Amino acid sequence: MGVTVLCMFCKKEMNIKPSKLKRGWGKFCSRVCVTSYHKSQPRDHSKRIAKMCIVCKTVIYIKPSHALKQGTYCSLSCMAKDYETKLLGNKNPKWKGGVTTDKKEYRKSLRNENLEKYRKQTNGWLRAHPEKVREISRRRRANKKMVTGGHFTEDEWIRLCEEHGNKCLCCQRKDVKLTADHVIPLNPGQDTIDNIQPLCQSCNSSKGRKTIDYR
Repeated sequence: MGVTVLCMFCKKEMNIKPSKLKRGWGKFCSRVCVTSYHKSQPRDHSKRIAKMCIVCKTVIYIKPSHALKQGTYCSLSCMAKDYETKLLGNKNPKWKGGVTTDKKEYRKSLRNENLEKYRKQTNGWLRAHPEKVREISRRRRANKKMVTGGHFTEDEWIRLCEEHGNKCLCCQRKDVKLTADHVIPLNPGQDTIDNIQPLCQSCNSSKGRKTIDYR
């Protein structure tokens, strides 16, 4: 059973639970009334520092602790106007000598200039994250076959191999590299962990598109 109270701004009746009233809730009927109420209340600027916006010259009041970093602008629009003049053209720290009319050609030339750098970064990431590479490759293959219903993760694959003793379920060998085989081939089969079984590359290739469950 709720308690009937009045909104502090628009005086609209509201039905509020007693438990919320104990927490100090139920003072306003909407966010609009909250904002309007606080805007209508007089503000105490005695403990704040008055500074002037350098664009529109509006006086703003800020905390003393914020005086060094804030108080330059009164709003984001004024900051944007000032940045347009301060960071325009060659004044911008990211200036590259002018904007080309052909953006596609500009991006191509920029990549060619830093081709070795990009290759080094890409190869370094591929070597450092082999499990991510395998997961991306599997998902790309499943997406090509228009498979729906999600994909299994690298952690799920590792746990599945451990549950089966890290061996191929077909030939029972442990000294081979295991691959993820879909019990029911993709489309109509799903790319989820309940449709995956660990097989070696040879057994996986021999199985092909056939539906064989070795589990």
